[in-house]
Amino acid sequence: MEAKIFSYRAGDVVLQPINENIKISNSFNRKELLNDLKEILKEQNFKIDPGSVEYKIVDDQLFISGMAIADNEQKSIGFMTGR
Repeated sequence: MEAKIFSYRAGDVVLQPINENIKISNSFNRKELLNDLKEILKEQNFKIDPGSVEYKIVDDQLFISGMAIADNEQKSIGFMTGR
């Protein structure tokens, strides 16, 4: 099975300081971010392996990383037999 790793920078999701003890991001739709990522990978015939998805904060920026596997649709030829 063909696979790739990915790291997706969620451009609008950045931590901003509220006070000296806490930083918080703007609100965002997690499913919408994943749908955007799925569309990008779909163009290359890959799909996200849901068990590998991780959310990370690097330098106050959200990154989504994980594995993408080849989306090879099974092509089968079915034969109908009847007696």
